[in-house]
Amino acid sequence: MDDTKHVVCSGCGKINRVATARMGSHPRCGACKYMAPAFANAAADLAPGTLLAKVSTEEAPRTAGRFDIRSIPTVVAFRQGREVARQPGAMSRAQIVQWVRSHVG
Repeated sequence: MDDTKHVVCSGCGKINRVATARMGSHPRCGACKYMAPAFANAAADLAPGTLLAKVSTEEAPRTAGRFDIRSIPTVVAFRQGREVARQPGAMSRAQIVQWVRSHVG
């Protein structure tokens, strides 16, 4: 799935294009490949109240560096633009949904 949504930043008011339910992963990462369908399904489960977005560390190394991604996959939860939790490693659909709900609400 390659849906793009436009999200308004609550901090600066800019409109950002955000890919939802789209996995941008390292092509040789087995854990990323395993997690791709689980991530897409979890994104559908959590929509529209929670937006899931993926960043490819290979395609966007500066963004990965900005968020201090040291292993892939890593899931980072944000609330009101601030990081509230971080979890490295692959997760199943149910684990992603539960993790996001426990940290984001």
